[in-house]
Amino acid sequence: MTISEINGVMIETQPPQSKLEMVGIKNWGVWESAPVKFTKTFTQAQVTAYIVEGKFNFTVEGNAETIELGVGDMANFPIDSIVTFDIIQPLKIRYLVEN
Repeated sequence: MTISEINGVMIETQPPQSKLEMVGIKNWGVWESAPVKFTKTFTQAQVTAYIVEGKFNFTVEGNAETIELGVGDMANFPIDSIVTFDIIQPLKIRYLVEN
């Protein structure tokens, strides 16, 4: 497990099963998408996403670095972050919205 931060976005690669159970991931919402590229501004809530299937790249406004996340990775996108997503494989995530 590795935890890093890019312009406020917290990334956790391969969190342990014990953490997933602790945060109640089985009760989180599910979102699926075919490959697509789009920009999202998180204006009203922060969102935590856990990748169940697929892979995507993202960049955060103000940082040119491209990050790739895949199955078993988790990211927290804070309020006011502007993120460009590039879904490169059909994606299924579990997500939690927190105000």
